[in-house]
Amino acid sequence: SIHMKELEFDVTHLIWRGGQYRALFKWMHGKDAIEIHQLTLCKNGNAVVTNLQLGCTGILGNTRNNIFDLTLADEDYSRAKWTIKALVAPKARANWDKTFEEVPAFSSGIMQLVEKMESNTSPAAFIGKWEYMHKGIKFVRTFKPDGKFDFTMGGKIVDSPKDYWTFEDNTLKLKFHNLNFTEDHMLLDSNTLIFTNQPYANAVKVDE
Repeated sequence: SIHMKELEFDVTHLIWRGGQYRALFKWMHGKDAIEIHQLTLCKNGNAVVTNLQLGCTGILGNTRNNIFDLTLADEDYSRAKWTIKALVAPKARANWDKTFEEVPAFSSGIMQLVEKMESNTSPAAFIGKWEYMHKGIKFVRTFKPDGKFDFTMGGKIVDSPKDYWTFEDNTLKLKFHNLNFTEDHMLLDSNTLIFTNQPYANAVKVDE
């Protein structure tokens, strides 16, 4: 059976004024996905801002609407214990898959809370070379103005002539020819790129 569960995150050190905050639920490990049914920003345990968006996070094909906007009014801010409460449930498996009773649901991930994530980006802001580490290996992605894309892993070029990127809703969507889904990227700031549906560390822009 699938049960709702409330997760609570202490974000006191991240809430320091009124403003536009975004909570990103990022899958890291496991084969299962979770649905996020409600997100609430609380001050000393009392709800201040609630977002009722339905989102899901898991592997590429299961991740959607996993960024939650939380607008904290200046008058609602004060020094306090700030927490985020998330109402979550395991996403039902496909009919052909083993049931939850036979193999319990398991996945793990993180919740990233950021303030003022770029929300007025243009395709030009993504053009250039971005570097990140994953499993001890350095990766570099270079986005070109014509929608093309270069990729190196551990200093070696990975063949990607069929891969391309598009831009939609402040998001760079990278289409790999061997994947049914896009990898989505957003900017935290002009020099920091977040992978919103892959378990990679943030990428940093590097000089050509």
